[in-house]
Amino acid sequence: MITSGIQVKGSGFVHTLDYLKAKHGPAAVEAIFAAMSPEAAQTARTALFMTLCPVEHVGEFLDAIKWVLGPDDPEINYKISLASAKQSFSRVYAIFFRLGKPGYIISKAAAVYEKMITQGRLVIVESQKDSVTLRLEGFAYKHPEWCNHRLRGWYQAPLELSGCTIKEAVHHTCVLRGDSNCQWRYRW
Repeated sequence: MITSGIQVKGSGFVHTLDYLKAKHGPAAVEAIFAAMSPEAAQTARTALFMTLCPVEHVGEFLDAIKWVLGPDDPEINYKISLASAKQSFSRVYAIFFRLGKPGYIISKAAAVYEKMITQGRLVIVESQKDSVTLRLEGFAYKHPEWCNHRLRGWYQAPLELSGCTIKEAVHHTCVLRGDSNCQWRYRW
């Protein structure tokens, strides 16, 4: 498989697999691996928190999750991403959630993005007391489950952990729809 060269830290695999095993069981996880290419399944099976993995393997993982667990639930990857990101953020950044307001929290999440992936930059376009708009710049990987579901859930998690009750979580511009970048808007 030829990849784009974009690498993602393995912690996303680790937390998602932990969630899937707890919620759906080991048999579901094995069915997901079986729906992936052997190379991508091996990456998912052996990923460690700091391992760098091809973003395309994450895309295959998301497609397999949707195929195995969510044929009747178009939001399955969003829900799983939100739950596993909450687990990830609450372990590593727990102190920030006790001290910070949503604007501060999301600024930290934007900074974390660049530590988790080797391409792109998350920019806070607008931050209000009850909303935030984020834009992903300089990122070449185009995959609907990645931008519409995985990233939307991942960005929402720190807001919820900081005490926000999310009223709107929208991926309102998307490179897959011809926009120049992807943007997400959250309102609480």
